[in-house]
Amino acid sequence: MLLQEEKKMKKFMLQIKESGLKEAILQSVNHKVAEIKETKDTYRTAIGQTVQTYKTVDGVFLGEVNRKLNIIAKKGIHTKQLDKGWVTIVLSRKKTNVLATAEEASRIEEMIDRLEGMENLRLSEFYSFQVKYFEKKWLNNVIRWVEIHISTPLER
Repeated sequence: MLLQEEKKMKKFMLQIKESGLKEAILQSVNHKVAEIKETKDTYRTAIGQTVQTYKTVDGVFLGEVNRKLNIIAKKGIHTKQLDKGWVTIVLSRKKTNVLATAEEASRIEEMIDRLEGMENLRLSEFYSFQVKYFEKKWLNNVIRWVEIHISTPLER
């Protein structure tokens, strides 16, 4: 720690000799401001990813879907699912008995496709995936699920 501080002081003194006190202070302040902005952007990105995971989109809790996708990515896709051509993720029932519109369904599909678990699945399994959201009325309730359609393996 002391060695780093000593190096910084030597560098600062050298800047003072080369460009003058005022310029050296301005350069030092500008460098510190740039470091703080970079750290702030890093934290903002990390917090944004965490918030997205705990978000709900039209009643679908993305944290639940993300967790299930991470489990599939970790364990791998079963051969039965590969033969069928899709993986099904069952979601919690909807509070209302109104089906989602096409716009809501596409927004849900888009948000699920952006999740970290989906990216992990793409990285662990070399297939291309397409997310499809489904709902069905059954006994005055709406049951819903997500099917992830598996296409041919990607070329390496």
